[in-house]
Amino acid sequence: MLAFKIPPTSKYIWVPDSLLLLGFWPLLISSRARWLWLVFGICNIFIGFVLLVAIYLPEKALVAYNIVPINNHMKLYHPYLSWLLMGVVSTIIGAVRLLIHCAIWVKAKIAN
Repeated sequence: MLAFKIPPTSKYIWVPDSLLLLGFWPLLISSRARWLWLVFGICNIFIGFVLLVAIYLPEKALVAYNIVPINNHMKLYHPYLSWLLMGVVSTIIGAVRLLIHCAIWVKAKIAN
């Protein structure tokens, strides 16, 4: 509901999407599956690129599919940069957690 309270011309339009994505972090932190961070990050990066491409799609091509209002909504209310940045940060966190876990595993195997 926060996205509908903030006008699309506001400089704080990135807050709703960022809060949405940050809401998944406690689930990822509590999960023992470290690879979920990577999947979450890569999916967010992909969504960010889709939003970026949607900005530059010509409206004439979208009229045939009746998706001009959807494209306008995505342009106004979903800034691609918040998705890309959250995706990059999540991917980095996932890679670091996986590398640490792999290093601990290799150290344990060498010790045996």
